[in-house]
Amino acid sequence: PGVQRIRLADGAVETILTGTTSCDPVRRTAWGSILVGEEDTNGWLIEIINPLQTTSVTFNRATGTASGGTGAANVIGRTAVGHLAFEGLGLYPNGVLYYGDENRPLNGNPGGAYFKFIPTTPWAGGVITSLGQSPLTSGKVYGLRLGKRSNNTDYGQASETGLGTWIDVYDWSVTYGK
Repeated sequence: PGVQRIRLADGAVETILTGTTSCDPVRRTAWGSILVGEEDTNGWLIEIINPLQTTSVTFNRATGTASGGTGAANVIGRTAVGHLAFEGLGLYPNGVLYYGDENRPLNGNPGGAYFKFIPTTPWAGGVITSLGQSPLTSGKVYGLRLGKRSNNTDYGQASETGLGTWIDVYDWSVTYGK
């Protein structure tokens, strides 16, 4: 199982979602949904509404959709934030999301970056009744490039202060034409 719920009154455990790989960061949103990230190289950020009415649903990692069980329509993969090994979620009530890539750079391959997602439509309040109302449906992703020297490089004394620049790395609306 990737996501389970435990009834505190009697300790009964029920599986909400299966089909995921290495689920770790989990957060409840201000709009009433649950976010679950995968710590896999091409991991998904998954959003679940009505988690008490969602049981034994299977997530398809190839398509980002859910099926089977009860309440499969309550689960969706959020493509707007990209795919990476999600580690840590810093979520603001308006839908701005900060997150890290657990995979560190290795042998010339990228990884280990920090990102921020800015929703196209920030959340203004209330509880969503459909996944299409979530502020995570579309927006822009920025990556943090550390350093403030020539070409925003990070070298030399005092580079550990964390000065940097947010670089636009991904715009869901441009990529998917919506």
